[in-house]
Amino acid sequence: MAEFQDLEIRLQAVDNASKTLEKVVSLLERVKELTGSGSSTSTSNTTNSTKAQVQATKNLADANQKAATSTKKLANEQQNLNSKVTGYKEATKGLTNNQISLINAQNRAAKALKTYNASVDASKQALEELKKAQDNLTAAKGAVAYKNALTYKGTTGSLTQEESTWLLDNPDVEKQLEQAKKALAAAQQKVASTAKAEDSANLSLVNSLNSVHSATNRVTQEQKRNEEQQKKLEERQKKLEEQNKKTATSFATIAAKAATLIRIFRRLTTGLFNAIKESGEFVENLNLFAVTFGENYQETLDWALEFADNLGVASNEIVRFTGLFKQLADSIGITQDTATEMSQVLTQLGYDRQKLSLYTVMCIEKPCEHTNVWCEQYQIAC
Repeated sequence: MAEFQDLEIRLQAVDNASKTLEKVVSLLERVKELTGSGSSTSTSNTTNSTKAQVQATKNLADANQKAATSTKKLANEQQNLNSKVTGYKEATKGLTNNQISLINAQNRAAKALKTYNASVDASKQALEELKKAQDNLTAAKGAVAYKNALTYKGTTGSLTQEESTWLLDNPDVEKQLEQAKKALAAAQQKVASTAKAEDSANLSLVNSLNSVHSATNRVTQEQKRNEEQQKKLEERQKKLEEQNKKTATSFATIAAKAATLIRIFRRLTTGLFNAIKESGEFVENLNLFAVTFGENYQETLDWALEFADNLGVASNEIVRFTGLFKQLADSIGITQDTATEMSQVLTQLGYDRQKLSLYTVMCIEKPCEHTNVWCEQYQIAC
């Protein structure tokens, strides 16, 4: 918005300048009538230059208007681009978050699968222990039955030596049977527990896999959304580039119009300097200086006066060219502080180069007949 206001201020200033120049033309025409044809050459030239200045100023105003319109369009495109960038960032953020959720779901699923495999192994081990307990119980029952049979047979006195020895070696088969029953019960309980744990692990695995599936779907959707936002962003970037080219063309036109305006202005000032007193011109330059530099007026004016005093030239020249460079910088959209600094640098550069050429000639034609400060500054050997 500040740039648009600056453009509107410049357009208003150009319009005011155009009206002022039209008044100057009328005044010069009146002067020409009063002075007569014998002394009207300078006035005619000044009048023609002023008319050309008016036309050039109008052309510059038109170019500024087009540049303002183009700049507004550029700002709108930039705003649209920023909106798409925000949408793209949000889509990217959503995609990243869902990718993280997918990774977490995959990790939970892997952990659930590991738990499920461990529960399956525990169930297998419990079943093996159950089978072993069943075998032991069957063997214990057989031993008890065999003992009972031998005991009954012993009442008849017909036991063999081998059978008598077996009875002596296995006095606690009933106790072993009880232990086998307890072991079988424990094995059955363990099987039931591991089966329950396996069911729980299986349920957890199924839930984890469902979460992975849901997270995968969300990632797919976010990827699609991200691609759409990226496509829109690329389209806006392309439009912004096109508008940038149009705006650059508008400002190039302004530069060309400004260059024409400067050339005409230089011719005009030659005639005006013969008709306007130095004090009036200085006041005019100060007014332009104040409008051009705005809040930086006093600071820049102090610099211009000090620079002119140090350089030994008319302060009016420094003020005029510093303001001119600032106005040129403003016309191509450079910011206030940068344009102020640029106007100072360009003014100083122009006068420094002029003095460098002067003192180089002095060093060659009259060695060491002047203060050698400038020679030392610019590394010129006398």
